[in-house]
Amino acid sequence: MSFNPLSAAVREDPYPFYKEMREKYPVSHVESVNTWAVARYEDVKHVLKNHQLFSSDPLIQIAFGEFNPAPNAPYLLSSDPPEHTRLRKLVATAFSKRFVDRISQSIEDMINKLLDEVDLKSGFDLVEALSSPLPVTVIADAMGIDASMGPTFRRWSNQVTIGVDATISEAEREVIHRDALDFRAYFVDRIAAARRNPGSDLISALVKEEEGAVLSPDEVMAMCVLLLIAGNETTTSTIGNALYLLTKFPDQKQLVVDNPGLVPGMVEEVLRYISPIQMLFRRATEDVVINGVSLPKDTIVMPIYASANRDESVFERADQFDVTRKDTGSHMAFGHGIHFCVGQALGRHETTVALRILLARMPNIVADLSSVEWNDSFYLRGPKQIRVAAA
Repeated sequence: MSFNPLSAAVREDPYPFYKEMREKYPVSHVESVNTWAVARYEDVKHVLKNHQLFSSDPLIQIAFGEFNPAPNAPYLLSSDPPEHTRLRKLVATAFSKRFVDRISQSIEDMINKLLDEVDLKSGFDLVEALSSPLPVTVIADAMGIDASMGPTFRRWSNQVTIGVDATISEAEREVIHRDALDFRAYFVDRIAAARRNPGSDLISALVKEEEGAVLSPDEVMAMCVLLLIAGNETTTSTIGNALYLLTKFPDQKQLVVDNPGLVPGMVEEVLRYISPIQMLFRRATEDVVINGVSLPKDTIVMPIYASANRDESVFERADQFDVTRKDTGSHMAFGHGIHFCVGQALGRHETTVALRILLARMPNIVADLSSVEWNDSFYLRGPKQIRVAAA
C-alpha cells in the first residue's frame, strides 16, 4: 500500500493507509507532495514540540501554495519565535475564555435561529444550514465584517486551502486564482476602512497595532486571512464529522441522546477519530533523526495528526468510535507545542453547543452517508456537503 494523500483512495478513507504506515514505515517519503511523513504518536509529538529543530516556515507555502491571498506576509502559523511569540500574543486575548463566555449566549441564539429555518422532514445540507454559517458568522462579527458574506468567505476558504494539490485542471486553477485575488482585495478594502474609521472590532485592534509599529501592514493582512480561515474550518468540519459518525454508529448516538452530558466528551472523540486537520508541515533546521530515520537539514516533514490520534500504543481500541472514551485528553487534533491552536476554546464551544442543541431538538436526525462529499484539501478532513433528515 503506497500513501499518496492526493489519490482518490486516500481521500475516500485515509485511515487504513495511516495504520499501515504506523506498523511498517512510520517515517517515509511521500513523493506526491515531496515530504517525509511521520505517522506514530510519539514521533509526531516530538516534531511538534521541538520547534527549534522543526521550523514552521514552510507551512503556509505548502498549505496555500500558489493561491496564498497574502504571499508576502508572515503568518502566525508559519512563524517561529520570536516572531511567533509577538504575533500570538496579539490574538490570544481575542480568543480567550473571557471572550467565549461573553458571546456564549449569542452563539446559542444563533444556533437556534439557524435550526428554525430548516425543514427536517425533507432534509437539508448540514454544512450549508448550520456548520458553515455558525463559525463564519461568529468570526465575522468579531472582525466587524458583514456576516452576509458568509457563503463567499466559505468558498474563498475552501479554494485557497487546496494548497499543492496538482490534480486540479487549468480552468479550476484560474477560478481559484481569481478567488484568492478577491479574498485579498476584500481585506485591503476592509483594513483601509478600519484605518479611516476604527471601531471596537478585531480588525481595528490589529490596525491599531500596525499604527504602533507592532504589526506591519502585511502582517495585518495575513492575520485577517488566517483568522477567517482558521475561525471556521475546524468547527465546520467537526460538526459535519460528528453527524457522519453518529449515523455510522447509531448505538453511540443513542448514548448521547439519552445522556446529553456526554456531548463534550463526544466532541473530543470526534476530534480524535476524524481529525479535521489531518496533517501539517515542518522543516528540519539541522540534520535530524526520527525513529531511526536520518533526515538532512531542510527536509520538509509532515507530522500526521490524524494518524497519531489513532495510534494503538496511546489509545485503547483506537479504531473504535466511543463517546464514553476516557483517554481523549491526549489527542492532538489541535496540535501540540507553541502552535497549539489559539482558537481551540472557541471552536470547542461552538461545536459542543451546536451538537447539544441539534440532538435535543432533532433526536431522530440521521445523515445520508451517500451524500457526503469530503473537503477538497488533502490536509483537511470534513464534509463539504452532508444531507441530514429525520429518521
